[in-house]
Amino acid sequence: MPGRNPPEYAGLARVWVEGKFEGDLKGNWRYVDGKLGYIDKTGKTVIKRQFDDAGAFFEGLACVRLDDNYGFIEKTGKVAIVPQFDYAGDFSEGLACVEIDGKYGYIDKTGKVVIEPQFDNAFSFSEGLGRVEVGNEYGFIDKTGKLVIRLPFSEAFDFSEGLARITIGGKSGYIDKTGRMVIKLKFDGAGGFSGGLAGVKIGDEWGYIDKTGKEVIKPEFDNAGDFSEGLACVKIQTHRSIYIDKEGKLVIGLRFDDAGSFSEGLARITIGGKSGYIDKTGKKVIEPQYYSAGDFFEGLAYVEINSNYGYIDRRGNRVIEPQFDISLKEIIDRYRREGGVVGGVEGGVIGGVLGGVVGGILGGVVGEVEAPIRAVGEFKSPKLIKEVKPVYPEIARQARVEGVVTVEATTDIYGRVQGVKVLRSIPLLDQAAIDTVRQYVYEPMIINGRPRSVIFTVILRFSLK
Repeated sequence: MPGRNPPEYAGLARVWVEGKFEGDLKGNWRYVDGKLGYIDKTGKTVIKRQFDDAGAFFEGLACVRLDDNYGFIEKTGKVAIVPQFDYAGDFSEGLACVEIDGKYGYIDKTGKVVIEPQFDNAFSFSEGLGRVEVGNEYGFIDKTGKLVIRLPFSEAFDFSEGLARITIGGKSGYIDKTGRMVIKLKFDGAGGFSGGLAGVKIGDEWGYIDKTGKEVIKPEFDNAGDFSEGLACVKIQTHRSIYIDKEGKLVIGLRFDDAGSFSEGLARITIGGKSGYIDKTGKKVIEPQYYSAGDFFEGLAYVEINSNYGYIDRRGNRVIEPQFDISLKEIIDRYRREGGVVGGVEGGVIGGVLGGVVGGILGGVVGEVEAPIRAVGEFKSPKLIKEVKPVYPEIARQARVEGVVTVEATTDIYGRVQGVKVLRSIPLLDQAAIDTVRQYVYEPMIINGRPRSVIFTVILRFSLK
């Protein structure tokens, strides 16, 4: 992912067993129970399955959850930081964000709080700056906790190759590390920079710009993925995936139902519901045969066979026989590895979805390529797993104002509320409703095996009784 170091696999992989899912045939699943541990490349368990959640290793430590508390372990399995936090993200640039009593701050590798919890949301440091949220505004802090860029923006994403995408009034642009707007707000969607280029959306079509804002590849695609190993996966009007180079030239013209980024010279492709791998010439080196599959890292990739997960090498040989289950978190983690969230939204949600960039994925594409779905018809509103009681405004109490405020909420792929707007207003109660819903956490929505952002309606009742 641009702007952040990859996880340190160091020959270890997480596995999840003895648990189960509840869900339906549309791919809408939810995690019920189970324990996670770590195996080595031979399939041997090296850290026993004991955690309720577990992430990849970043900077020598992995975030784990026991019951409702988050902490960190070393690669030997030894506890480095005792589970004690309401939430913890992965270490990046020596710091990890943690949640204590509803506020986010940062700790160092000894577990010492170095930036006091004071933010409504916080994300991993990237290129020296940490993205934080206070109220309805995003900003960036340095490692002393000083707010160096104050952003009255509706959205902001991490720095990638020196620039960060921001959104105001539905239009996206880019700022530098001084907060100066270097690429104007003119795009209907945008991704992070990777290999000097970023995918941008104009109208309904995606293309690419360079870091001066100059159009390099004209908008003509339905989707635009990050460049990886010199190639990017894009989708064309037939909704099939192809690969282009940095000049926009077609390199692999075979049309796949779905495809991922290249990693270690191979890319996952899907044809007729089965996944396999191609090389950079487009040749199928591992025939599509798996229900799902991940990217190659350290010479191995996970594959799913008969609802169990194992690992294959680059020739398609089974190195670790399929024997493991997989959790909802793994689906989300795989999506994140491919850049499913523009600029890398580190973090996670209370209740078990860690903010690591781990796993592989099913067709990662940048940012707003997959727009949020609306909870209508067969798609129901997500389940609320963290509720916060509204704080009744004193001025409304004195004025004896009560009633119903209806808002529209938008969650990210982790179930965290990223946007709130009022649909039915009571002026003295509106801000209290917005502040309340922004603290909610919902069960992540998985549709057809992919995590999705969701737009839905929330009703809050204010009563003086």
